[in-house]
Amino acid sequence: MIRSMWQCLLIMFWASWWGGLTFYGLFVVREASEVVGQTTEGFVTQRVTQWLNWVATALIVLLLIEVLHTWRTGRPWRAVSAAILVMAAAQLALFALHRMLDHLVNSSEQTILAPERFHALHEWYLTITTMQWVTGIVVVWLVVGRPLAATRNREPSA
Repeated sequence: MIRSMWQCLLIMFWASWWGGLTFYGLFVVREASEVVGQTTEGFVTQRVTQWLNWVATALIVLLLIEVLHTWRTGRPWRAVSAAILVMAAAQLALFALHRMLDHLVNSSEQTILAPERFHALHEWYLTITTMQWVTGIVVVWLVVGRPLAATRNREPSA
């Protein structure tokens, strides 16, 4: 029962982060740019990505707890640990880049102070976010999907 609740918590955090990031990237950014303009949309993005970064951080902590709790169970914990390490390194980079990007904007006037530098850093931000997003798929498969598939394979057929 507790194990099921724990897995549910992991799935909910993963879905909140991965699903939120996916929905945001696919729909919100484009629609917001069309409605309020690209620069104004960027200031909304600035706030939303702060929340996505903190949800990702909470997920990484929960995943580390999962690895520490289950590393002797036969699960491919080295692969899980490596994927979590990639996610954590990406998250640290995203926090650092976010801080650098924040210093390149004037929120009260909604202007970008150094557009070329801002856009170069923003491209890195998007690249690292994409890498983390893909790694998130691998992590959820290794932590939740693979064990569930193994459980189904052990069940006797009717």
